Amino acid sequence: MAPGPSPTTEHMYPGLELPLRHFPQKPRENGQEFYRIAAHPECAGASTPILMVREIGMLIFMDRLTDKPNWDHDVFDETVVAQWRHEAFTQSEDYLRDAILADKKLYPAGMPVPNRQRIISKKAFDYCIAELRSKAALFDRTGLIYTLNSRGNRVVKSDSALRNQQAPEQYQRPGADCRVYELVDPSMYPFVHGRSEHLRNELVGVTGAVELCGKGQVTPRKDRSSPMAAPDPNSDSEGWNDFWSETYQWLPANVSFRRDGTAKFTSYINNLHPDKHPEIYDRIEQLLDACIPAWDHVLNGYTHNETTMGNANDGLWGLFDQIRFPKLKDGSYEGLVYENDKSGIWEKFDDDVVTEHEHDHGEIKLPDWHSQILDEDSPYYDSAEEFVANLRKEKWEAIREAIYPEPQEFKPLLNGLRHKLRDRFKDTGLQVVVKMSSIELTPENPEFAEGEWQVEGQLNEHIVATALFFVDCDNVTTGQLSFRMKTFNTTLLFSCEDSVKYYERVYATTLPDEPDYSAPGGIQNFGNIEIRQGRIIAFPNVFQYRVSGFSLQDRTKPGHRRLVTLCLVDPHQRIISTGNVPPQRADWWAEAIFRNGSNFSIGNMPQELFQVLFEQGATDSLNIPPEALDKIRFANRLPLEIMEMVRQHCAVPPGIMTPTEARQHHGMLLEERARFQKRVTEEWMAEEEV
Repeated sequence: MAPGPSPTTEHMYPGLELPLRHFPQKPRENGQEFYRIAAHPECAGASTPILMVREIGMLIFMDRLTDKPNWDHDVFDETVVAQWRHEAFTQSEDYLRDAILADKKLYPAGMPVPNRQRIISKKAFDYCIAELRSKAALFDRTGLIYTLNSRGNRVVKSDSALRNQQAPEQYQRPGADCRVYELVDPSMYPFVHGRSEHLRNELVGVTGAVELCGKGQVTPRKDRSSPMAAPDPNSDSEGWNDFWSETYQWLPANVSFRRDGTAKFTSYINNLHPDKHPEIYDRIEQLLDACIPAWDHVLNGYTHNETTMGNANDGLWGLFDQIRFPKLKDGSYEGLVYENDKSGIWEKFDDDVVTEHEHDHGEIKLPDWHSQILDEDSPYYDSAEEFVANLRKEKWEAIREAIYPEPQEFKPLLNGLRHKLRDRFKDTGLQVVVKMSSIELTPENPEFAEGEWQVEGQLNEHIVATALFFVDCDNVTTGQLSFRMKTFNTTLLFSCEDSVKYYERVYATTLPDEPDYSAPGGIQNFGNIEIRQGRIIAFPNVFQYRVSGFSLQDRTKPGHRRLVTLCLVDPHQRIISTGNVPPQRADWWAEAIFRNGSNFSIGNMPQELFQVLFEQGATDSLNIPPEALDKIRFANRLPLEIMEMVRQHCAVPPGIMTPTEARQHHGMLLEERARFQKRVTEEWMAEEEV
């Protein structure tokens, strides 16, 4: 491990020199470069073009094929490909429809989702094989697999990046009653504006970090007025309040690059003791070395000079940005005359399907307004036969399937990544938030519920990418990580009122009854990726993600899933880090003062002062021998009123937090994050509720 960096004042931090709500992602022509964040719809580059059902199905299908052993070789073996083709055309596609329609309200309650049409058609299958053959070249070079990639948004997974590395180990063992145990939790002892002390220069390193406990000054709050500040929080005119924290910020660790390009921490990881666990620091550095190339491939830049995506990172935007289907033009598709010839966009009428549907699922319910027309006594009909025929036609139109367009001819993927974090930020380095978690299941608590949709970090933390490393999965069922993204306004799909239903079925999204150019976009499900032991999943912070529920395989034995999460702060905008903020933990501070190896001593400190530290919880981690504790606790050499004065003035240095105070901040931070995640989902789901 390396010592702390040389003193520097070159950085300008939000909350210090810059407004706390400094936010280059809000569209303005200021020439600022940054990576995208999608927490709020107003964030530049936060939305994706809407994708068709067939394309989403192809993404999920290709992801499943890349989970097969030796897929990168078998995809060139025609015998194996023929077997895959047979499986694709004979197996149920319910898993595709479930993923595509998750959280959608496209079909009325009780109406089964039509499945007469294959999502993976012959042309779609051939396209997938061609694309996978192109992706195999990247995998063979890097061990990285592009997946769920479309329109400049992508996830990268890898099962081989750490194959020869030992994973970070659990450094504490959870108690028997713990379900989720945060081994390293950035929400404990965070930076608290107006409370935490900081050093203006990045003087706090890894070795010797604990010696600086209690040093620094309190950070003043800054005025938000700035050309690049988010709107005034008092008005909340654009609904930004819950997307920021005026009080809390996770503390990232600073990372630099050695001459050979490998990563090294230059400041301590918050809540991971640098002197007690140097081997874990080394292993997380190895994990970073595996994750940084994955981040290279998922990050896309933005520059406000022309408000055009990709200016900052020439060549990256087009990499693996497949245009698999014709682009929309004037409400239709180039080369497809859908609006002039509707016969080719819907299933042809089949009375037997109507009969079978009503036999299996009951009578097909039609909208109320149909009753005015579908009345046997209506003057619209010359005979009962005509009425029955029209009724059957209306029922058919309620259950018919839209014909999915076929993909275009495959064009080879671009190779040659022009953007690397190691090169672009070799002088300034990176900032990374580290989390280590363990989910423990027992026969008494054998199940873990599905998580909520989430975006990592609030806007003031500027998190642009995440990597999850699943360290260990023991005696638990397979889980999945699901992804979705905000879409552009879907009004562009309107060409005439009759086309709305067709587009709803082809794109699996709900559309308003008429064009509304002020409406927010909808939600685009991108699919899900299987969670496996040893797998890295890296993705940009334009996605919301959700972890599926899981349970014990053998319910007579305990089991667990353990993971490390790395969150990358936008390297274009440095934020306050552990390089600025000495450790705030009272237990680290107390151990440095009162312990010498396994020996405990209060030295020359008055017993009464130590007693106050004990009462405040600052010495909880010391494991003081009972006889020494009794001697100190009952010293009682000062009058009660004097002792009370000592308590009121606090024996702990101002920059140190006791466990009690830290837990209070932790609880308030989690409440704030819950409101944030709720608001994100509300903003994202706005059009889905129409």
